[in-house]
Amino acid sequence: MAPVPASILRALSLPDASKASLSTTGLGSGFTSTGAIHATIASADGTSEEERRYFVKTSADGTAAEEMFRGEYESLNAIAHAVPGLCPRALAWGPLDEHSKANSNPTSKSFFLVTEFLELGGGGGGRHTGPSLAQRLAQLHSTPAPPDPATGRRRFGFPVPTFCGDSRQLNRWRDSWAEFYAEERLLMILERAERRHGPDGGLRALVERTAGTVVPALLGEGHLGYARDGKGEGIVPVVVHGDLWSGNAGRGRIVGTGSLRGRGRGRGRGRAGDEEEEEEVVVGDVVYDPSACYAHREYELGIMRMFGGFGAPFFEAYHRIVPKTEPVEEYDDRVRLYELYHHLNHHAIFGAGYRSGAVSIMEKLLKKSTPYHNEQSFLALNPRGLVPTLGVHAGEDDKAIKPLYESNVIREYLKDAYPDHQPRLLPSDSYEKARARILMDFVSSRRLPKDQLSFPDLALAPWAVRLWAFDGLKTGGLGIPAEGQEGEDKAVWQRWRKWLRAVEEREGVKATTSEKGHYLPIYTRYAENTAQSELAKATRAGTGVP
Repeated sequence: MAPVPASILRALSLPDASKASLSTTGLGSGFTSTGAIHATIASADGTSEEERRYFVKTSADGTAAEEMFRGEYESLNAIAHAVPGLCPRALAWGPLDEHSKANSNPTSKSFFLVTEFLELGGGGGGRHTGPSLAQRLAQLHSTPAPPDPATGRRRFGFPVPTFCGDSRQLNRWRDSWAEFYAEERLLMILERAERRHGPDGGLRALVERTAGTVVPALLGEGHLGYARDGKGEGIVPVVVHGDLWSGNAGRGRIVGTGSLRGRGRGRGRGRAGDEEEEEEVVVGDVVYDPSACYAHREYELGIMRMFGGFGAPFFEAYHRIVPKTEPVEEYDDRVRLYELYHHLNHHAIFGAGYRSGAVSIMEKLLKKSTPYHNEQSFLALNPRGLVPTLGVHAGEDDKAIKPLYESNVIREYLKDAYPDHQPRLLPSDSYEKARARILMDFVSSRRLPKDQLSFPDLALAPWAVRLWAFDGLKTGGLGIPAEGQEGEDKAVWQRWRKWLRAVEEREGVKATTSEKGHYLPIYTRYAENTAQSELAKATRAGTGVP
């Protein structure tokens, strides 16, 4: 046992140093030193004493320790405020004056953080009660972030920097979740990894492409939080733990909850409040060591999936309360995208062992989100990037691969190159072979029977069958006159209506056109100038489409 530093006593409003001691036995340590404070407090009438316990972290890492403890202080209390009992409350943080005065070097000044004491496993007493971790996490992710006092908007970010491992996260406020995730997570951790391990052109190219294409495709405004039929309200930022792997969750009890929570005298920071009555001690599911921010709730699930420990029953219970965000069909890709940050973070902290996992995630997501992005090896064969393309070795000794493309050309080549292959690509009979070529020419030509739509018809049909949107969303409609009001252009408009009816009645057009209820919310956002697609942004800004 050691005496408790005076700066911590002042922050906790503990009166007598002789009745408070600091123990570091059996608590372990990570980036900081940890310990437990045992204090004996006299009752208000002085007739009895009460034992209190606190958990304390200290570090001599100067500014880094100051930011780390402030970030954890704010993180714990943001979570505890949203879901009381889910994590210990942070009671005070500040400089250890006793250590700092002896050392004038700001990079080695000492700081402390004091929280309620969390007894993992619950010790020998208490009873398990209350909701499960899945239920508590769902409650946390259903609590909206507080609005910005200046604007009234709920924004993505956090009031202070936090640390995920030893990686500093600035958490600068953003109105766009896609922008926050790209800038404050992916590109930020890429910079940190390169500062620690040196430039990595291949990794940088993948991260920048992912941030520039996959992130807006999956997380962009006007998309995330909206179903395929256009229904939805977007997403609302909620507080997330931020580092919720299985090692930061467990079952335990928070003890010493009757402690004074007044702001500490002296330089320590503490929570304002009066002395509270002792609460019943119960054992429940808890989390700790957070790296919080206000984010899309599914961001939490990335690291949970990365390391496991949360099985299918957990996620089923969680999603019964918190449904998967629309578009639901992109859920797995979003969680994989959120997992990417933690692969990159572990690469930044521990080295190349996690790089391959990050690369694998990015390559898969890029292939799905940018299907027309072709590898250079393919473009070297067919610069147009079209399929089918066949790479051919011209001779047994020729290692160079030569390209062939167009279906009929490839078919003719395969027929001649492999004459004994069965089944044959063309009939053996000369007449039947000629007829097959007639049919192939017909299918691949631009000539269509007169009762079929022409290529211009096909190009105009999707636009023509949606012109109704202008009638309700544009003042004066599109300007197409009603029947009987065409004036001298009557013949023109009669041909137009005949053509439009023919197009609308085509089975192919009907089968590929959605109900009006799907289009209306989308077109309404364009009419109100609130759409957030790249085209809409460029139109408002008067710039080209990226």
